[in-house]
Amino acid sequence: MRTLHTLWNAALALVGALLITVGVAQTDDVSKIQAARTATEPVFELGRYLSDIQTLEEKYPKLALSKEQAKQLLPILQEIKATKRLTPELAKRLLPKVQGILNATQRSQVAQIASQRAPGSEGGAPGANRAQFLSYAEGGAFNPLTNPQTALGQDFAKLLATMEKRIR
Repeated sequence: MRTLHTLWNAALALVGALLITVGVAQTDDVSKIQAARTATEPVFELGRYLSDIQTLEEKYPKLALSKEQAKQLLPILQEIKATKRLTPELAKRLLPKVQGILNATQRSQVAQIASQRAPGSEGGAPGANRAQFLSYAEGGAFNPLTNPQTALGQDFAKLLATMEKRIR
């Protein structure tokens, strides 16, 4: 009986230690994810801007990008597509280039489109999943703009296809 009691206590201690370890690991993951969400905001800002350009293309054909603008934008889109780990630094460099391709009227309409977007849509990155943020936090692949599971990824793919078609 005493042996059974000792075994039972040892088993409970082991289960308790395991639960503490899992709890610590989950807390660590949550911290990593929160830090990654904050750090990657420029990536999502770039993605939202490109998504808004796609909306401009679809809803405002008179303001659609010209063939010359498409020729300037396409290499940027191809670079993004080829990038396995889209860093905030790269996104910060690319966004002004993209903005500079648009004329004042197009930029104004894109700003209007952005102001009509639901708060938090793809911004706090609900479209980006936990695994993506953990991958980013651990130095792995991270490119939510090429993720076909998200609205940003779908809009990016449409914009890329539209620009490729436009320059033909």
